[in-house]
Amino acid sequence: MKYFLICGESSGDLYASLLVSEIKKNDPNAVFEYLGGDKTKQALSQNPVIHINSLAVMGFVEVIKKARSFS
Repeated sequence: MKYFLICGESSGDLYASLLVSEIKKNDPNAVFEYLGGDKTKQALSQNPVIHINSLAVMGFVEVIKKARSFS
C-alpha cells in the first residue's frame, strides 16, 4: 500500500514517525512519501517531499517573502 503523510509541526512529526514504525511492522512492503520533519525522516530513512523547517515562518514580512512558496 502507498501512504502520503502530512505533518506541519514537530508534534505531528513525532506521531507520524510512530505511525510509520507500526505500519512498517505490519506491512513491510509499504511505500511512503511525506511532508514532515526529522523524526519521520529517521523512521523512514528517506528525505521528505518538503521539510517542515522550510515552511516555518513568523511575522508579517517573513510571510510576504515566502508567500509564493506556499502555493
